[in-house]
Amino acid sequence: NPVVKEIHYSDLKEDAEKGITIESIKEQLKVRALRLFSNEHIDLPKVNYKINFLDLSLTEEYKDFKALEKVKLADVVTVRHKDLKIDVKRKVIKYKWDSLTKSYIEIELGDLESTLSNDIGNINSKINTIEKNNKNVVEMANSAIDKVNNLEEVNFRDLKQTMDDIEKVAIGNKAQIEFNDKDIIELKDSMKTNTDNIATNLNNINANSKSINEIKEALKNDTSSTEIANINTLIEKMENRLKVLEDALANKSTSNTDDTKKG
Repeated sequence: NPVVKEIHYSDLKEDAEKGITIESIKEQLKVRALRLFSNEHIDLPKVNYKINFLDLSLTEEYKDFKALEKVKLADVVTVRHKDLKIDVKRKVIKYKWDSLTKSYIEIELGDLESTLSNDIGNINSKINTIEKNNKNVVEMANSAIDKVNNLEEVNFRDLKQTMDDIEKVAIGNKAQIEFNDKDIIELKDSMKTNTDNIATNLNNINANSKSINEIKEALKNDTSSTEIANINTLIEKMENRLKVLEDALANKSTSNTDDTKKG
């Protein structure tokens, strides 16, 4: 059937160890098939279109093609097929130009020919695909040999991997515990320092209290304080005595004045 195109995807293979099943491969094939239509547009015809402006410019039906006079090489133009009812995008790949009238005589729309760089790119891509496939084959062969000859070794590798994971966790936990122990030791040292400071302050307070009590007792028993008190008492008595004398003198002065008036 000329409508059917056979496409091979040799990189899609079933691999139970990697979890690649037939169902997953079918899903991948559907995705890639959709890409052929959405990206590569394999369902659209690949044809070239030649548009003659000298003829079309005189017709009413194709008067809209006059807008192509503004396009340049490699510009993309949408071509609509009335019969096929599809829209096809094609690039301007060739044109004929009238230098006297400075206008296009003919424009050709289509697909650009494959270039040398594209060919080289495709070859490199195929080489990479082959190398990848060879690598997969070697890995599959080695895996098959291991399964046949070293079944116990497979389980040992799984067990070793598990032990390695446990060891990593244990090392991490040990480091965290050591870090926490260091913090606890520093906290204990800080608490001990604070306790020593509190004890020193209490001793200072007790010493100060003792000193105050000693000063009080010394003042209480100090003879100079007693002498000062006696002196103050004496001064108070002398002041009272002087006041009595002043009053007496004042009375005597008043009596002499009265006697003078009578004589």
